[in-house]
Amino acid sequence: MPRVVDVKEKRREILSAAVATFVKHGMRGTNLARVAKAAGMGKSSRYHYFSARDAIAEILREGQRAGEFRKGSPDAMAGIVLGGIDGLFLQELIAPGSTAAASRRKLVHDRTESRVLAPPGKK
Repeated sequence: MPRVVDVKEKRREILSAAVATFVKHGMRGTNLARVAKAAGMGKSSRYHYFSARDAIAEILREGQRAGEFRKGSPDAMAGIVLGGIDGLFLQELIAPGSTAAASRRKLVHDRTESRVLAPPGKK
């Protein structure tokens, strides 16, 4: 008999493994193979549980319900977040270490805050 998997719980496990991998290895050292290993699964198995855009959109929906994120299309906002992440990865490939400067981190944070996070006092 096939094993029954709680999809929501498995998604949480994968996301937790991704965060832990990012904390341990940083942006340059985080990849699907490491995340999969930390989650105890094959790297292509994560596609059975969610696409990266859908997972981010769901996080944004939950944050909107809690008042943490601005109102708007979670799918469009997920595209903005992923675009920023993709851009940072590309910059690291082109110029290793270029995204590490505090001024760049602040700029990324400010842009994200102004486009995604709810304004102060709106929670």
